[in-house]
Amino acid sequence: MSTGPGLRERKKAATRTAIAQAAAALTQQIGFEKVTIDAIAEAAGVSIRTFHNYFTSKEAAVEHAIRSDFADLVAALAARPADEPVWDALLAVMLEWLGTVPGGIDGIADMLRIVESTPALMARFASAHMADKQLMAEAVARRTGTDAATDLFPMLVVTASEAALESAMALAGKVSGREFEDLLIEAFESLRPVLNRARTDS
Repeated sequence: MSTGPGLRERKKAATRTAIAQAAAALTQQIGFEKVTIDAIAEAAGVSIRTFHNYFTSKEAAVEHAIRSDFADLVAALAARPADEPVWDALLAVMLEWLGTVPGGIDGIADMLRIVESTPALMARFASAHMADKQLMAEAVARRTGTDAATDLFPMLVVTASEAALESAMALAGKVSGREFEDLLIEAFESLRPVLNRARTDS
């Protein structure tokens, strides 16, 4: 049986990822305004023509890098054991994800600051963020037997997990002796009773 098309698609996906990651890394290193498509192509080891085969702009490449992380979270949540409580599954995939992100929590915080301070990036992410959250809510709904279109619980879980992550990030490095992972776990545990009540009421 031929695996040609599958292999080609994997190679294309790998090239897209390499370009996007190069764009994100350069953005963190020198600032978005100084990044050029030429520099991204060189860092990714591709031609400028190849860059344009995958992305229309440097904004699109950086956006893909960050949104790919969210897509990975959705896929990881779907792959967790079916009988694992959704709140435990979300915490597990977040902790695993943090271990794979270049620079860890500091790298995430740096990129978020860049996005928030760059109008061209912020405009793209503002419109895309809700769509990403909806995908995660649908994954939560599938695990909990709810409907993301009509039930409050799936989006409540997603929004709560985002709030837990942001709260832990806000304290990371400011509380002596507290690691970010410990803060994230504490934030999740603090919200667990509220979500349990919400699940019962839904």
